[in-house]
Amino acid sequence: MVLLLALGTLLWLAERRETMLAHPPSAAPAPTHVAAFSYGDRPGKLAGLTNEWRDTLAFVNAHHDQPELVRERLSALRLKWLEEDPLVLAQIVALLLQTGDDAETGLPFDVGPGGVLGCWPTLRTFLLELLACADPDRAVITAREVLNTTGSADEYALALKPLVHKGPWRAPDGELADRFAAMLNHRDWTNSGGFAEAMDLVRVCHAPTVIAALGDWLGSGGDARLAGMALHEAAAEDPLRVILSVAENPAMLDDAPVLRAELMARAMVSDPAQESVVRGYLENPLISQDEKFRFLELFPLRSATTGYRLYEANPAPFQKAAVAADDAAALKVIQSWMGDPALQSLQPSVRALESRVQTWVNQAKMNE
Repeated sequence: MVLLLALGTLLWLAERRETMLAHPPSAAPAPTHVAAFSYGDRPGKLAGLTNEWRDTLAFVNAHHDQPELVRERLSALRLKWLEEDPLVLAQIVALLLQTGDDAETGLPFDVGPGGVLGCWPTLRTFLLELLACADPDRAVITAREVLNTTGSADEYALALKPLVHKGPWRAPDGELADRFAAMLNHRDWTNSGGFAEAMDLVRVCHAPTVIAALGDWLGSGGDARLAGMALHEAAAEDPLRVILSVAENPAMLDDAPVLRAELMARAMVSDPAQESVVRGYLENPLISQDEKFRFLELFPLRSATTGYRLYEANPAPFQKAAVAADDAAALKVIQSWMGDPALQSLQPSVRALESRVQTWVNQAKMNE
């Protein structure tokens, strides 16, 4: 079992890393303008920040073919600006975003600890993240403006972030689901690093329509790897929500039966509600035998991804004690399937599954 879990983790990590590759950088146009601001009571400070930003624009445009130099320059600017009065910083950043000025950095969309980017593909993505750190209230207002107008997947992904924050700033799940569906309509965004990261919204948004939207996208030619990864991560964290959605929308994954079997195999049958969904799935005559065999080969599936996430906390690892308890519960459920007339055609695979899980249960007892 340990080997299976390790292999599963490595496979999913490889998938995740592959989806994070963005388009190669291209030369950015020179900025067209930097707006003149109304400095209010803090003209000196705001004027100084404006001048620093003009210098940064010029530097990035002159060195976009030297991304490491750009990263160092932006990292230093970020640290310096975060020492400013948050309200002053929020004001200047919001106004800079309104100018529309931008430059490509040659850097990837790279998420680090705490969901903070370690690299910024454009200067506008740098500003969007900085605004969220400075003033959550203003960040939410600006985020909705960006979401309604941007043509950039990376900006869209970052603009969603303030709306996902827990607390008074969090948007209703219905709005998050609508924003997610709107993102999926941009077929030209699929290869963006920001688009791949924003797929994690399926994990953190609990509106049933978010899974349905992803199923529709997949059925209409969406990227199967991205959709599968997003659904698997959601199911690893909250299997009942995902398998219920799959069971209640039987046509959603008809074109992806292997994926449906894999998601159902993530059920934690120590939960009676999940056990009931799985039994109904196995007894459903509309589900092919091949799909059911795939389920029985994988169940119970607990592979997991690792790494930093743009939204909320990183996925939690499976706990050894919880896995052992669910193995024991799964064994009893599997034994109830043995001899069930409704599952007669599956009995050889059920017996093989029972033997495998029995071995895991015995090993767990020996290690207590």
